[in-house]
Amino acid sequence: MTKRRLLFILAALFILVAGEAALACSCLLDPNKPAVDYSAWAKDFKGVAFSGRVKKIEKVANKPEIKVIFGVDKIWRGIDSAEAVIYTAENTAMCGVYYEVGREQVVIADSSGDRITTFSCSEMEYTSHRSEYLAALGVARKPSAPSAQTAQKFVEFGNINCETELAYLDSLAIELQNEPQVSAYIIIYGGSRGKRNDARARLARMKHYLTVSRGITAARLKQIDGGYRQSLAGEIWIVRPGDTVPRPSPTVGAKKVRLKGTAKVRGYNCGDEMGLK
Repeated sequence: MTKRRLLFILAALFILVAGEAALACSCLLDPNKPAVDYSAWAKDFKGVAFSGRVKKIEKVANKPEIKVIFGVDKIWRGIDSAEAVIYTAENTAMCGVYYEVGREQVVIADSSGDRITTFSCSEMEYTSHRSEYLAALGVARKPSAPSAQTAQKFVEFGNINCETELAYLDSLAIELQNEPQVSAYIIIYGGSRGKRNDARARLARMKHYLTVSRGITAARLKQIDGGYRQSLAGEIWIVRPGDTVPRPSPTVGAKKVRLKGTAKVRGYNCGDEMGLK
């Protein structure tokens, strides 16, 4: 960000209140600032400029900042891929920029080493004169090649008990509530010496818990009978827009399966039967 255009005062005021530190941020305009030469700015600009949708926001461990992952659709400067990662302070009081999952946004940001960082003060300037800055950067282009996006494995498990299953599903529900754009793919493998419909029965009770007990929309849950493994097992995958869909990976062929009895396929909360809260 050019110093001629805006005087940034990032005031970090730590005031101990009840044993905690309070942080404040203020951005003051320089009344004597000269007009920006946008062409000269564009020539010297070493940051990034792109537009896209926020795919994910993560808290950075042990630091007061967040990591924001964008799916990129237009590029003016600085990157070439269909995905971009930027960092900002975790809240606006610390001069962070507000982002929201699923929101379309134009980003003009300065680089620092191998990181792209945004601050509320520079964001104010870039936003208020966005058309001038983007015009100086020229015509936007598409990413040269889509990024190789693959689904994220959330958890893999064996023939777990009800309490562990509900713990995994609670964590999954939180993930889905935090990211409205994502879906969950649940793959269950029947055991080679289990009952018929074991996989379908487990899928039915997991779906029941997520939809009835946790309020997740059924359309966001994709259930897959994955075939067979030595014993009943499962995988849960997080799938974002543009991700490749996970495929089952059975390890036991149907000819080697010996089943006895038939599992009842029904929706229920296994925790209710066990008295779990």
